[in-house]
Amino acid sequence: MRSIVRDVVKEPKTSASTGLLESCADACIANNLSFSGILQDPSIEGHPAIYWAIVKRPSLDDFELITSLMSHSAPLTTETMAEVRLACLHVGDQALFQCLWRSPEYGALSGSDRMLLGVTSPPDTVDVVELPGQDGLFAVKLTIVQFEKRMKVSGEISFEFIARGRIWRLKFYVTKNDEGQPGPWAVMMMIMEQSPPTNLDARVVIKEPETEPTNEPPVESPYSILASLWAQPSASSPKHNPPIEFRLKTGSSELNPVKAGRRPEHNQKVKVLFTDNTQGSTLQYPDSPYYYPDGSLKVTLVASLAVRKFWDVFQPFC
Repeated sequence: MRSIVRDVVKEPKTSASTGLLESCADACIANNLSFSGILQDPSIEGHPAIYWAIVKRPSLDDFELITSLMSHSAPLTTETMAEVRLACLHVGDQALFQCLWRSPEYGALSGSDRMLLGVTSPPDTVDVVELPGQDGLFAVKLTIVQFEKRMKVSGEISFEFIARGRIWRLKFYVTKNDEGQPGPWAVMMMIMEQSPPTNLDARVVIKEPETEPTNEPPVESPYSILASLWAQPSASSPKHNPPIEFRLKTGSSELNPVKAGRRPEHNQKVKVLFTDNTQGSTLQYPDSPYYYPDGSLKVTLVASLAVRKFWDVFQPFC
């Protein structure tokens, strides 16, 4: 069985390969063997089958063998998820990593998030842009669905992405006090295992929703003045609230990678509380002016791997 799996990833032929995997899965069921365990065994030159399927992917739009291996490997062990990260990192494939990261097999969404979002809610989006320069500049734009509700119910929302040769994790979460009661909300950033240490100077920026100007005539009624008090400003009007900015910056030591499943140590994370920003605490309420009408939150992360004043470089991207 292991030799067949090895041949499948050594010379992938997509439809023929997936057919072989199906036959192997049926044979394992008939003989009471764990096909998932065989696939996740790092017996192919020190790596499991999914690692080699990713690094040997014949074309950018060929996902069939990889998704089939992911499906047959489920539930993925922590070690296999680390191998998925490593393979995507080795080929620098952020697009593929995002597809795999969102898959049910990878389990990026918590059980409570899956219950809240169901099957009809649009997915969160993560768009990464690496910018030219010697300081390792990059920007990440996120759209987070039902942010406030998920924070209160699930307690955290995490994202993983590839940028500047590293796997990053950006985590929004609810802190706990000594009695285990909910405390202020916070945002944390770290790099995952297999990523080299680095300095980091980043900002998380959240702006009010942009509103489109309307051509509708004003409503003539006794309530029009009251309604105007809560009306969103037009696109040409100055914003009522300044952007929320959280700075995530390493100090005297570099940011070191954290192993999946482990709690990050002091030198493996940078974090800031929402209460450190005057407007940040408003995100804990559903009527915060920073939420879009559907409850989503748009977040821009801008970062440099060199600790320096770089904010002007990123202004056009925020």
